[in-house]
Amino acid sequence: MSRSRLLLTTASTLALLVAPACDSSPGLTTLVSTSLIPPGAACPTGGVRISTGVDRDYDGLLEPGEVQSTSHVCHGADGHDGADGVDGTDGVDGTDGVDGTDGVDGADGADGHDGADGSNAAVRVTPIAPEPGGTCWFGGVLVEVGTDLDGDGSLDEHEITDSEPLCAIHVNDQLTLIEQSLEPPGANCEHGGIAYVVGYDADGDQVLDPEEAGAPGYVCNQLTVIHGTSTLLDVTEATGNQCAFGGYVLRSGPDTDADGALASAEVVDTQVVCNGGDGLSSAVLMVDAGDQCGEDGGFIVSSGLDADGDGALDASEVQTSGLVCNGHDGFLGYDGKTSLVRLLDANGACGAMEGFILQTGLDDDDDGLLEPAEVDDQQVICDGFDGFDSLVAMYDDSSVCPYGGVRVDSGLDTDGDGVLDAGEVDHQAWLCDGYDGYNSLVAVSDADDICTYGGVRVETGLDTDEDGSLDPGEVQHEAYVCDGHDGYNSLVEVTDASSVCPYGGIRVETGLDRDHDGYLSYSEVEHEAYVCDGHDGFNSLVEVTDAWSCAEGGVVISVGLDTDEDGWLDAAEVQSETTLCY
Repeated sequence: MSRSRLLLTTASTLALLVAPACDSSPGLTTLVSTSLIPPGAACPTGGVRISTGVDRDYDGLLEPGEVQSTSHVCHGADGHDGADGVDGTDGVDGTDGVDGTDGVDGADGADGHDGADGSNAAVRVTPIAPEPGGTCWFGGVLVEVGTDLDGDGSLDEHEITDSEPLCAIHVNDQLTLIEQSLEPPGANCEHGGIAYVVGYDADGDQVLDPEEAGAPGYVCNQLTVIHGTSTLLDVTEATGNQCAFGGYVLRSGPDTDADGALASAEVVDTQVVCNGGDGLSSAVLMVDAGDQCGEDGGFIVSSGLDADGDGALDASEVQTSGLVCNGHDGFLGYDGKTSLVRLLDANGACGAMEGFILQTGLDDDDDGLLEPAEVDDQQVICDGFDGFDSLVAMYDDSSVCPYGGVRVDSGLDTDGDGVLDAGEVDHQAWLCDGYDGYNSLVAVSDADDICTYGGVRVETGLDTDEDGSLDPGEVQHEAYVCDGHDGYNSLVEVTDASSVCPYGGIRVETGLDRDHDGYLSYSEVEHEAYVCDGHDGFNSLVEVTDAWSCAEGGVVISVGLDTDEDGWLDAAEVQSETTLCY
């Protein structure tokens, strides 16, 4: 008996170099390695182990860490033992006599010849050319296995029992780049869109050069046309009640009757754009403090806005008021210093507006002048800015409105030239005309069969055959407007609510006139609400007094609200105090 012979008697490696997809991006080599398998669990009679993988370290050897798949091709089993040979011819019988002992059996015939050896296993590896979209995009090998039945040492087509393509992989070492840009309306995109190209960055400069770019693709905008009526805009001057300093009223809506004019019944939106008012100048008034500062004297400094523009701060214009007293004689022979106040021109501190600088401090050198080194506090009081006029400009803008329309720009006339410049536009809106469509028709018929108290059937649709009548096939919507049962009139009654509102107000009662007498009686009131007046606010006051707690002297600055409206900050009205020691 003999064991079948192996076609490949030594371990070998087959290397397949796959052509790269781009000259600058080399592919990795796919390797096939074969080795003997001794008889065992994998192959009872031994065989061949076929390992495949990618040569990632480019050393031409398929190392264990590079193996991606392993297959076994096992030898066939040993042939059966040949049949036993024919028994030899029996010997001649002896003379009959007394039966003797039985003769010895003849010897067994010789063994028959061994059966023919089993056929060897065979493997055939054939390169596969690169074929994008085919079996292997980047090429590879076709591994075919079977039994060498005719013993010629090669695997013929009829001897193949299994085959498997092993495809090479391509590693893209470069970046795949995508560039996109706006595509104007045209042959590629009827309504415009985005154009994009994709390609490999072969030279690694992170720029998609023309020779690297593939065919362009497009993501196009979709235009949905909604048939409707034109939108109209009406601009009129605002009344004094609407805008104290002038302005415009913008009314817009669909031209439902297609007469080119915006009727009051067609207005769906109204906007009032008002000019800003002129700013008010700041004013300061200083008066002698009288006995409020005792025998040392001082000033009452009041400030506010010159609302009537007469250049003087009237009592009703005072917003803040503070008491600035002369220093008190100090203890241990130290004379108190006189408090001084000086007004200076703002000199640009208020930018383009006018104003002044209010400086306060103590006359340390007793020369009666507030010198820079003696200034303890400084306030910049600026005039308010004049308000700008509001402007509205309208332009034809067919680029945004496919069927015509206007762009409405609005903003403030910051340069005062009466023209709304591009840099002055704060808001933009487009009022687009609708596409000319079919006329909408309404048909009204009696609906007493549906409505208990009478009513009408309202049918609407488009006059698609343009014959001026709404045919049954043109009806798109149908609604019933039924008369209701006679109801009650709604009444509203307004009465004084001083008993509920501490500072005055009104009570608003609503309900239905169920007894039809024209008056809202107590039993008919369904809702009640109170609208109360708010309390008048109090003036803020500031008071400056000597700080007896300071060893070298100082001041206490008290702040509060003049709740009793007597013009003085009483102890109970003080909300916060700050002590400043010299």
